[in-house]
Amino acid sequence: MNYFKWTVLFFGFIANAQTPVWSLEQDNLLFIEEGKVLSQEKSILFSTKGNIVFKGNSSSFKDILFTLALDSVSQKKEGIIYDKKGSASQFSLQESMVYFEYKGESYGVVTLLKNEGSWAIYNNLNDSLLAYIPNLQLSSATLFATFYALWNSNGMKDQLIESLKVSNAASMDGLAVMQPVFGAGIVWVWDGTYLYPNGVNMSHSMVWKFEDNKLNPVHYPRNQEEWAWDGQGLKPYWGGNPQSQWTWQNGVLRQIWNNNHQNEYFIDDNIIRKRFGSYGDNEWEIKGDMPLPLITAVVLGLLFR
Repeated sequence: MNYFKWTVLFFGFIANAQTPVWSLEQDNLLFIEEGKVLSQEKSILFSTKGNIVFKGNSSSFKDILFTLALDSVSQKKEGIIYDKKGSASQFSLQESMVYFEYKGESYGVVTLLKNEGSWAIYNNLNDSLLAYIPNLQLSSATLFATFYALWNSNGMKDQLIESLKVSNAASMDGLAVMQPVFGAGIVWVWDGTYLYPNGVNMSHSMVWKFEDNKLNPVHYPRNQEEWAWDGQGLKPYWGGNPQSQWTWQNGVLRQIWNNNHQNEYFIDDNIIRKRFGSYGDNEWEIKGDMPLPLITAVVLGLLFR
C-alpha cells in the first residue's frame, strides 16, 4: 500500500472512531466501533459490554449470545465461553487459541496472535490469515465477537467438518491419538516425533518433542518442564522432588515416593483410567501406537505446567 492510501485509511478510521478488520489484501471485512462489531455495510452485528457479547445493537439480557469466563485470551488456564442459557458453549479459549467442540472432541480452529500494533486472527483449518486488526486496545469480548462474525461469514464450521472427513479418510500410519473419553478436553496427537493438541499451529507453546527418552517443550523451553523416561517411568530430567517421579509396576502407574493409591492408573484395552476412581475421572482413549511415556505425561497432566 502506498503512503497516501495508508494515511487516508489510518486517519479515516481514527476520525470515525472505527477500527477496520482487514483481509490479507487490506479489504475491509468488518468494522469495530466502541465495543461493537459492524458488517461491511455498517450494520451492527454484535455489541459487547465487559465480558458479554450481545446480538445486534443490544445490551438486553434476552440478547446475550456469549459470556466469557476468562481474564485474557492468552491465559494458560482454559477459559469457558458460556451461551445465553449459562451453559458451556461449543467454544472455549486457551493460550490465544479458540477451540470448538464437535462430536465430543475439541478442535483449535483459530489462533489470536498479538503483534506490534495489531491483532491477527489465524485460521488453523486451512493454515491462512483470516484477518488482522490494526488496534491492540480491544477487549477479549470484542475480539471474540470479531472472530465469531468471521466464523459465520466464512462458514468455518463447515470447513472444520470437511477437514475432519478428509482427516478420517486419510491413512493414520505413524500417527497416534489420545482423547478424553468424556467431555471436550484437548485431543493429543503423536506423529512419531512431536506431541501436540489437535489443530494447533506447530509454533504453539504446547508442542512437545520426545526423542532419546527425553520429553520437552519445543518452544519456550523450561528446564523444570523437561522429563526423562528410564524405560519404566517418568521423572524430572534435572532431578527434583521424589514425589514428581512416576513408575509403571505390574501394569500400574504410581508415584515412586509417598504413593496415594487413589491416584494410580492402569490401561484396560485402549483406555487408561484410575484404578479406584469413578468412570470418566481423567479417563483417556488411546488410538494408534502412542508411546507409554507420552501416555503417562498426558494422564498426569504434565503437559500443562
